[in-house]
Amino acid sequence: MDFMAQRGFLPLTLPSYAREKAFIGTGHFPAARDQVWAIAETDLYLTGTAEVVLNALHSGEILPHEALPLRYAGYAPAFRSEAGSFGKDVRGLLRVHQFHKVEQYVLTEQAFRPPTGPSRNFWKTPRRS
Repeated sequence: MDFMAQRGFLPLTLPSYAREKAFIGTGHFPAARDQVWAIAETDLYLTGTAEVVLNALHSGEILPHEALPLRYAGYAPAFRSEAGSFGKDVRGLLRVHQFHKVEQYVLTEQAFRPPTGPSRNFWKTPRRS
């Protein structure tokens, strides 16, 4: 986190869950709803990425151009399904792997800039049908 703070990122410690609205706002729902653990009898879900919570920080806001870019370093727990465990002897248990990670997240203007360096070649590669 110190490394990121020294480079202009605001360090934040984030919760392990988010509301359904946050997942919809980032485009994770409805398509990936089956890949996220729901917390029973709530509209909360365990997060697999800090992106969901970081993006929701400015939900409903119109950010002035002068305020951009906003740089965040999010430290958060992440949850993934245990490989091969789906539907096996779970009986109400959440069989997940939990780990913590730091994610860089930048909110900036929507603009296309021609790529430079190695990525420039990617854009020149013809598409195959």
